[in-house]
Amino acid sequence: MIHLMPAGGLCNRLRVIESGVRLAKECGQKLKVYWMIVKGAMNVFSDELFAIDAPNVSVHEMDHYEWLPRVCFSRLNPLRYLHEESDAFVRKVKSGHGAWHVNWASFYATEECDYSWLKPNEKILNQVESIIPCIGEDPIGVHIRRTDNEWSKENSPLLLFVKAMDTAIDANAQQRFFLATDDADTKQRLLARYGDRLFTRQNLAERHDRNGVADGFIDLLLLSRCKEIYGSFGSSFSVEASRIGRIPLSILSLNAGNVHDERQNWNISRGM
Repeated sequence: MIHLMPAGGLCNRLRVIESGVRLAKECGQKLKVYWMIVKGAMNVFSDELFAIDAPNVSVHEMDHYEWLPRVCFSRLNPLRYLHEESDAFVRKVKSGHGAWHVNWASFYATEECDYSWLKPNEKILNQVESIIPCIGEDPIGVHIRRTDNEWSKENSPLLLFVKAMDTAIDANAQQRFFLATDDADTKQRLLARYGDRLFTRQNLAERHDRNGVADGFIDLLLLSRCKEIYGSFGSSFSVEASRIGRIPLSILSLNAGNVHDERQNWNISRGM
């Protein structure tokens, strides 16, 4: 059996589970996911957000004080593998052995990801479906990460998003946008500029708050329903939204060495 503990924020955990589900399926092994809530970081159980609909996969919800699983995933267990040892972990699983693994990133790379197992719970899904008509047809998703992500703030300034959105409007006068951001000032500035072209939820997705995590998950799913995404540098949120929806992603970044999409340079240089 594969014992997997996803770490970090919501999207970090989702991409770890996605890797684990694919690996378990390919190797014909059972997968047990240990979802640990952490106060002040990820204070919500997975079943409050979604279910994992995949054969031979189970979830163990745990808090920070459940000592036995923590010991098994700690340095006291010589069989455990951490993020830096992902390749060794995958080799061990493929050789037919079970193993314990802690990770916060995709660790099993293949040509395509598979999020077909991700089943939002009824409450979450109902909220998403109720918002979809408000966004309009074929919106472009815009994800602007701020707060504690210094990489995003430095490499993906607001000006880049404005230029990309203006260019999209030049190409399609009816273009609409869905904005997901954790910054109230960014919301107000873009609403003032684009008015009814832009839809954004008033909730701010705060990862340290139980309701905030659910709001973040709703924003993630809404982004995945767009036709493409303009995303922030250094944020797994932008990447996983595009992977869930299997839609194009352009990371708007000043750092040309971190381009995720060939349209990136065009988006930055237009009109400067």
